[in-house]
Amino acid sequence: MARHHTPQILNELRGNPGRRKRKEPESIDGVPKMPKHLDRIAKAKWKEMVKLLSDMRLLTASDGDALELYCVSYSRWRQALKELKEQGNFTEGASGHKQVSPASTIVNQTQEQCRKLLIMFGLSPSARA
Repeated sequence: MARHHTPQILNELRGNPGRRKRKEPESIDGVPKMPKHLDRIAKAKWKEMVKLLSDMRLLTASDGDALELYCVSYSRWRQALKELKEQGNFTEGASGHKQVSPASTIVNQTQEQCRKLLIMFGLSPSARA
């Protein structure tokens, strides 16, 4: 797995344990615009994440695409989780055998996507460690 660049602000918070000189790329000031196509859940998550990341000084205008991916994945995860709760982990297949619910697969996939994106933003315990 490839190592990801740690934002300078996170490196400063950690105290730069490796004592390496770091050159932070020029940041683009500002907050990305919320995409209009986001659904209700994704819009609420967008607002929450913009505030959180801005307060942590981790958000720039260039982060819009990654934030959009996170919010859309989060919304799909929540919707699939609701469906999974209503229908259960298994469904009956065409041949009458039990099979894993499609919602279960979506929950697992979107959960992994969200986890990876949170790490990119430095918002997981391991990313902050």
